[in-house]
Amino acid sequence: MFNIGFDLDNTIVDCHESFKQVSYKKLEDDSVFSLNNRELLRSYIRKNYDDYTWTQIQSEVYGPDYYISKPFSGCIKALENLSLDDRFKIFIVSHKTKSDSAKKGYNLQEFAYNWIENYILNNSKIKIDLSSIFFCETQSQKINKIVDVNIDCFTDDLEEVYRKLLLRIPYPILFNDSEIKTKEKLNHVKSWAEIEDRISGIFRSS
Repeated sequence: MFNIGFDLDNTIVDCHESFKQVSYKKLEDDSVFSLNNRELLRSYIRKNYDDYTWTQIQSEVYGPDYYISKPFSGCIKALENLSLDDRFKIFIVSHKTKSDSAKKGYNLQEFAYNWIENYILNNSKIKIDLSSIFFCETQSQKINKIVDVNIDCFTDDLEEVYRKLLLRIPYPILFNDSEIKTKEKLNHVKSWAEIEDRISGIFRSS
């Protein structure tokens, strides 16, 4: 049995369009629709508005408007395909605080659970149960949880998390659609089709 794990936000859940919609709803600023990724949107709002405005937007995106976000293209199909292989046990481990940073009283873990239930737990073709889903209050707790449950291969969108996992687990995978500005050879993929292929390749001969 091999334990394969995935981050939630910006790995399974594609929040980018939701950030644009929520930003426009709050700011009525058409410019937000031209910004192609979350980092550009964050920089724009912090520069033209303020940090707290960005904090409020995040609280809405990861809170009551979380339902707007959809799975990344190919994600559900990849999870279904990986579930067909009895050697794999699937985990979700997320750095997901219970309280929102804007202190609006939102339970972010509850909104995340409802999303997972809708798209993943209610899908009979995906083999995962509640005992394999973890929300961690800090990134450090997340890293430790990945190690503690003996995850062999973990996919995350943050390079910072990927680099920390390089020293702790056999096969970390970095997932995002941006070019990585380094001469190092990283285990970097840009789509869920690549994630599925990479995982299948890693364990093909095992």
